Amino acid sequence: MDRVMMTGAFWEGIVQGVGMKTPTSPTAKEKCPVLICPAQLSVPGDYGQMVTELKERGFPAYCADLTRFGWITGLLPSALSPEYLKGELTPANTLKFYYEAIDRALEEIKERHPGQGVHVIGHSIGGWVARAWLAEGCADTDRENVLSLTTLGTPNTAPPEDAGLWAAVDQTRGLLKDINARFPGAHVEGVRYTSVAGTALEGKFPGSVEQMLAYVSYLPLCGDGGSRGDGIIPLDVAVLEGSTVVELPSSKHSGFVPFPGDAIDLGEDFLWYGSSSLMDSWVGNLDEAEQHRRGTRRQAAWRKSGGKQW
Repeated sequence: MDRVMMTGAFWEGIVQGVGMKTPTSPTAKEKCPVLICPAQLSVPGDYGQMVTELKERGFPAYCADLTRFGWITGLLPSALSPEYLKGELTPANTLKFYYEAIDRALEEIKERHPGQGVHVIGHSIGGWVARAWLAEGCADTDRENVLSLTTLGTPNTAPPEDAGLWAAVDQTRGLLKDINARFPGAHVEGVRYTSVAGTALEGKFPGSVEQMLAYVSYLPLCGDGGSRGDGIIPLDVAVLEGSTVVELPSSKHSGFVPFPGDAIDLGEDFLWYGSSSLMDSWVGNLDEAEQHRRGTRRQAAWRKSGGKQW
C-alpha cells in the first residue's frame, strides 16, 4: 500500500507551484459530488463546515440522511438481540437504517448530478459502514459510479490475535469482524481507497487528560494503550489493507461531540480531519480518482473504436 505523510498546505503548494488555481478558488470547475457517512450518533448538521470546505474546493457535498433519534431506534433492536450478546451482529440487519440513509442521499445526488461519479467519505465508524454498504448495500449500477472511498479516523482493523485479552474484545459486537471477513481491504475493484489517520496524540497513563483518554481508547482497539493516533483511533487500526495511507501528524479524531440537538463544537483551533488547514492533505486523492477514472474511460473508448491495445 502507499503511505504518505502530508502537511496541511501540501496540495495547495503543488497546485500553486505549477501555476494553476488553488483548490479553494471560487472559479474552480465543479467536480464530482461527495457523499459523507457520519460517525456514530452524528448527523448531517455536524458536518456543515466540512461540506462548505468541500464545496469551496469544487466538490458538491451531501451527508447520509441520519437523525440522532434514528440512530437510537435503528440500533436498539440489535442491542437487545441474542446476536449482540454472542458478538455475531451483521451489517445488513443491524445497519439497515444507515444503509437506507446513504441511499436517500445518493438518490438526491443522482437527481442533482445525473451521470456523474460519486466520492464516498466515511468518518470514524462511518468508514466501515461505507465499506459494507458499497460491497453489499448498493445497486450494481450505483457501485460502478463510485470513484473513491476515503475513511477518516476509521477503526478498519480488529485487535491483533496476539493482543491477549483485548483480542477477544469486540466493541462492534461482530460487525467489523463480519465486514473484514467478507469484504476485506480495498474490496471493490475500480474504487480508490484511502485511509486518513491522525497521529496527534500518544496514549499515556498517567498523563494529561487527553493522553489518558487516548490510552483508554487505544488499548482495547490494538492492545497497546501507548500507541500514537488521533486520540480515539490508533494509527495501525485506521489503516485499511490495500489503501493509500495519509498520515496527519496534527489531526485529532473529531471537531465536535455529538449531543442531543446541536453537537458541541470544539472550535477552529481543535484540528481534525475536517479542519480547513488539513483537508487539502487528503482531498487531492479525490482529484486523482477522477483523473484515473477519466483515463480508464478514454482507454476503453479507444479500444472499443478499434484502436490498438495500450
